[in-house]
Amino acid sequence: MHTNEPIGHDYVGKTNTPLKDLEAFVNHHPELKIVLAHWGGGIFMYEMMKEVRERFKNVYYDNAATVFYMIQKFIIL
Repeated sequence: MHTNEPIGHDYVGKTNTPLKDLEAFVNHHPELKIVLAHWGGGIFMYEMMKEVRERFKNVYYDNAATVFYMIQKFIIL
């Protein structure tokens, strides 16, 4: 499932998928194995909360765009 960060600059391919909508989808489909692109738009950070971690047990994260986040960070610095 395509996701991206909800904040920051706009770019081609950036979608408006609120993290709340991703959470609702996961909650309504607990049996489904789900892969969220681009680190789930940051939703993986919320797995520090026990209740989110338990509900997201079948959620996996694609990290293919990590290099672009890191390159931007180093270029900006």
